[in-house]
Amino acid sequence: MRVLIVEDDPMMQLGLEQVLSDCPDITLVGIAEDGYLGVEAAKEKKPDIVIMDIGLPRLDGIAATKQIKEILPEIRVVMLTSHTAETEVLASLSSGADAYCVKGASVDSLIVAIQAAYEGATYLDPQVARVVMEHLKPPTPQTNLGTLSPAS
Repeated sequence: MRVLIVEDDPMMQLGLEQVLSDCPDITLVGIAEDGYLGVEAAKEKKPDIVIMDIGLPRLDGIAATKQIKEILPEIRVVMLTSHTAETEVLASLSSGADAYCVKGASVDSLIVAIQAAYEGATYLDPQVARVVMEHLKPPTPQTNLGTLSPAS
């Protein structure tokens, strides 16, 4: 698997680089520090997987994901972020993200997310799965028990 990292935090870049170098079936093809450079790197390097942060300078990860998916829909995007708010999770998935992993998760969880995305499956971090499930539930009907007529 050819992987591109789009992350602005140098420590996170280094950590991801080290984690991925321990995986024999993963080749790191590049690192981009902002969303704009991430889109350009994806067009140039055509990775299988992009690991994308949301909070990026110049162009955020949600907009960058959308652009990458419009240009190269076969690229899989794994969001790796500290953002867990409903609006950001749903916007990320709506933009085309294939997996959503929360920073601080185990290395094994990230590898599972990458592998799932690579195989065409979806991965949701348990911290955000509830957010998605709640959004998908039908609204609860509002009943007013005071207006019911007595049983005959």
